[in-house]
Amino acid sequence: MPSQNPSVASSSSSWSKQIAERYRCDLTPDLADWFDSEIWQETLAGEFLRPVPPSVLLQPDPEVIWPGLMVPDLIPLIGNDSGDWLGVRLTEGNQTGQIVYWYHGGGDWLPWGETLSEAVLFNTYSSTTYRFLAEAVGAEEQSKRGSIRRNAFSPSSDRTFRWAAEHYGVKFDQLPSPNLPEEISVNRLLSLGIAEVAIRFLKAQKLLRHWSRDQIVTTLEDGLEDRSHQINRCLFDVDLVPESQLERLVELTGDRRVQRWSAVARHAEAVTTLAPEQAWAWQLLGYEAEKRGNIQQATAYYQQASKCSSFTDHTTAFGFHWTEPLAAKFSVARLVELKSCGEADTAYVQSLTLPDIAARSEQIMEFWMSMSQHFDAADQFADATRCLFAAGWDISHRSMSDYRRVLALMSDRAGRCGQVARAEVAATHLRCLTNRYG
Repeated sequence: MPSQNPSVASSSSSWSKQIAERYRCDLTPDLADWFDSEIWQETLAGEFLRPVPPSVLLQPDPEVIWPGLMVPDLIPLIGNDSGDWLGVRLTEGNQTGQIVYWYHGGGDWLPWGETLSEAVLFNTYSSTTYRFLAEAVGAEEQSKRGSIRRNAFSPSSDRTFRWAAEHYGVKFDQLPSPNLPEEISVNRLLSLGIAEVAIRFLKAQKLLRHWSRDQIVTTLEDGLEDRSHQINRCLFDVDLVPESQLERLVELTGDRRVQRWSAVARHAEAVTTLAPEQAWAWQLLGYEAEKRGNIQQATAYYQQASKCSSFTDHTTAFGFHWTEPLAAKFSVARLVELKSCGEADTAYVQSLTLPDIAARSEQIMEFWMSMSQHFDAADQFADATRCLFAAGWDISHRSMSDYRRVLALMSDRAGRCGQVARAEVAATHLRCLTNRYG
């Protein structure tokens, strides 16, 4: 983790002003106070414990930015010890906006709050809701999270917790006690609207968990040509487990596991209202509707999901990757399977369903770059900027040079339509990429 560089600024009393000027944006009151009250000097309780000093963010190419991998409107604020970040996204209106959890493993991002204080509250409780979270994310993720140092906290004495509660506007007696059972604590946070998207994300995972990968592999028939595909199908949906294997699983574990798809759909539906850009919620709704036989409804949900970035589908968390041989997005694979793709989307869908994964990336980038050029010609630079965002982050790319091209254009087009904050962040990401990778 970087250390503070006092030479960057002479006075900590104006950190927020310097950050605002550096990134040409307006800070929310709690984020401004985060810097000016020097809360960032604290070691936080919870998964994210190492705030980024403002002096680092004031540098031309902050080392905490992962260019190309991070979305180009993101500024990292707090890190864990595993390479993940809580960061703030910049809005089209030059404001600091949503706080998201950015996963270094695949570049996925998940909203943790509309403000930093909300995200810090949830982060603080993540140290006491560990067993609930661990049960939700499974053994592999438990192992990773188990390596993270978690600090105990006391609501009355923890400075960061007091700061977050005050700025979020909630009293101590409204918040769950650290000594409450984990699920009660999580439900109390949900009732207060704290990190609702993140909590519903975890609850949906928990409702869908059943047998482990090891158990699925152990009971799988030998000699299957599509062995890996069959494993992934079984992990995603219990109803896709062959009957003979199902009986072996029950015999092995003494338990017939179930998935609560209707309850998952309720959480997913709430998320589509709170964070409609999150593909995983639309995809779960689509599949649940498909399981009920409502193909028209499933199609509508999948079409919404297909418009979202693949960095919001959280494939690893939910096991969507069983359709990857068919398409770059689970939603598109299901639309193809259901023969529900619209004629207007033909070129886009054809690119996503190319058999070669590298060709998919290349074609999708060119599709969105062409769309951006179309809007450029009409001086519609806001739409051109959105297309450039999709060119880089609709699906993943394999070459850093691809991101260099997109970031350069984004910085220019965003600036032309008055999105000066996004232009500056994109330019910062580009400097980081150039200085590190040439």
